[in-house]
Amino acid sequence: MIPHVTHFDKTDITDLEAFRKQQNAEAEKRKLDVKFTPVVFIMKAVARCA
Repeated sequence: MIPHVTHFDKTDITDLEAFRKQQNAEAEKRKLDVKFTPVVFIMKAVARCA
């Protein structure tokens, strides 16, 4: 049997979600072909920790 671990944490991303939606609205207004997802912000946070 191969050992494995599963770990979950809860976090309040209310402010992040509001900011993300604001940025998507601004990008759409400027007709930019970008879409911000939560993964973008998570990747940036992880990269800064390294």
